[in-house]
Amino acid sequence: MPCSGCQALWLESILVRVGGVWLMLWLRDRPARALQTLIALSGVSLWLSAGLFAIAVGYRASEDAPALMRYFELMGMGVIGWLWVAGGLILARALAVPMPLGVAALLALQTAPLAVRLWLAPAGASG
Repeated sequence: MPCSGCQALWLESILVRVGGVWLMLWLRDRPARALQTLIALSGVSLWLSAGLFAIAVGYRASEDAPALMRYFELMGMGVIGWLWVAGGLILARALAVPMPLGVAALLALQTAPLAVRLWLAPAGASG
């Protein structure tokens, strides 16, 4: 049986990220770049997610070879690092800030849905 609240969590996550990109651009007085930035971030995420999927398939197929599994683990960490660099560069260019601030903005966007979820439903709350 599929998760009954998964669609709501997915939608909430997307809305928080889209709103976060728009808010960052608005604060830097560049809201017109929102669509371009979102498309670029989505494209990078799509390609690198496909790479992570291929790595996960290879990892699963190499369960009998621990050395090969470590290779796929390192490749996965590399792809995630590349995602942060590429997404950070996109945000740095869109926001007209240095690259480290673009990476920090991307990491903030990635953690924002969890922060909003914890703010809306604190730990220990029923429901």
